[in-house]
Amino acid sequence: MNLNIILCNMVNMYKIILIFIFCVICFFTGYYIGNKKYINNNIDIQPIDTSYNKIILDSIQYNIIKKDSTIIKIKKKFEYEKNKAINASDSDAIKQFTILSISE
Repeated sequence: MNLNIILCNMVNMYKIILIFIFCVICFFTGYYIGNKKYINNNIDIQPIDTSYNKIILDSIQYNIIKKDSTIIKIKKKFEYEKNKAINASDSDAIKQFTILSISE
């Protein structure tokens, strides 16, 4: 009976050792595959053509500045027309009104 208990303990111990060895093998296999994939991704990186990117960014920046300056010009013209209309005399206001009503 004592021998039976010892054998059962040995079988359980072998199961635990086999499970531990299996887990260690799985861990190292996963680590190797993951590390190999990471190393291959670093090798496949192509150098970036910075001159092309700089030209594209410069053209975008130029278009933004151009549109901003157009907006500023329109805003200044609107302010000028508004001030001109506010400061105009009655006869000038009548002239502008007749010009606007005729053009439509």
